[in-house]
Amino acid sequence: MKKLFIVLFVGISLSVPHISYGGPGIVKKAVWACKKVLGCQSLSREKLLQPQQLEKTLIKRVRQTHNKIYNNIGLAQMGEILFAGEYPVLFSDSWSPELKQVFLQDKPWLLAAGEQAQRSYFIAWHNRLVATVIKERKELKKAIQQNINRLQKERVPVTQAPLAMQAADLIPPNTKQILIGEQHQIKGVSQEILSFIKNVQAQNPRRQIIYLTEFLLQDIDPLYTLSILQLYIKDQPYYDIFFWLSMHNICMMGLEPHYVWGMNSPRLYLGHLFQPKPFPVPLWESVSGVYLRNQSWRGAIAAARKKYPDALFIIHAGYGHTDYTSPFSIAGMFNPQETFVLRVVQEEESLFHTFSEGKLAGFSLLGWKDKQLALLAGCDAQIKVP
Repeated sequence: MKKLFIVLFVGISLSVPHISYGGPGIVKKAVWACKKVLGCQSLSREKLLQPQQLEKTLIKRVRQTHNKIYNNIGLAQMGEILFAGEYPVLFSDSWSPELKQVFLQDKPWLLAAGEQAQRSYFIAWHNRLVATVIKERKELKKAIQQNINRLQKERVPVTQAPLAMQAADLIPPNTKQILIGEQHQIKGVSQEILSFIKNVQAQNPRRQIIYLTEFLLQDIDPLYTLSILQLYIKDQPYYDIFFWLSMHNICMMGLEPHYVWGMNSPRLYLGHLFQPKPFPVPLWESVSGVYLRNQSWRGAIAAARKKYPDALFIIHAGYGHTDYTSPFSIAGMFNPQETFVLRVVQEEESLFHTFSEGKLAGFSLLGWKDKQLALLAGCDAQIKVP
């Protein structure tokens, strides 16, 4: 009985949701707690890290983190506040060398473990991220609904001027970085973003502008990418943006790490929820994949800021990476008072519109000068293209 209690206690200690997923620290904490409570001398860190024991513990932990979420929130409510890639998962279909290298680079204690243990740790880690997102979403929904009258009343008026110009006019003069979040692969969205960038450049004729984007790889010459687009896919929605930037000598830098483009994306499986067979989600579209990508982007952005301390940064990506309210958003690395976030969409699919019950839907331009309201909406301004 005592041995069973120890195993359960360690499992619970290991599965507490948190953001800083330091493996050795968690193990030490669990072992210390067992010794303190039970006077246990047999359950050492070395024993817990033995491959067979570790794999057994982590397999249980996957099920624990998965079931805990479903026990705390109903499926209907989960469907309201989560996207498919943000659901808890039970297993993945592969464990590639690239993913192993990226995920385990700060977890040396797992390097000697078997593939099953590594994969189980990753899945349980994904599920803890989901638990964090659920908590934040509940709080966000409550805050938006409490402030819905202010969000309606204090939105900026729309004029007859071009939408991109109106959005650019909302940018405060002390802004250091502009984050443009888009709905992907829509020509009208890309055209509006280019118009917005042109207005920003016109407002800052003497200021250096650095353009960083999800749509270019890190450490690859952007002009090489531009030449490929010119030769093979001229109608690609980003070609016009890159070409204009190059013609105006604006420095372009890629954010996406090579492993996202360079390997077949593993798939995570949600279990038997939506159809008879387990439902797959590509890793890089899941909350854990976005977390890993955003961490790499943060490093690239920080390095660029060190190189160009006084430049105006324009960071262009999907709005799932840039909104103030997106999980583990890159917006979180900046002082919000020095940041401006623009969302450009055709369909209003963000959780802001869900949580505001459509009361702010249908406007060609939404914007707020009050930063607190912008933080709730996820952006300082939104343009809706036809």
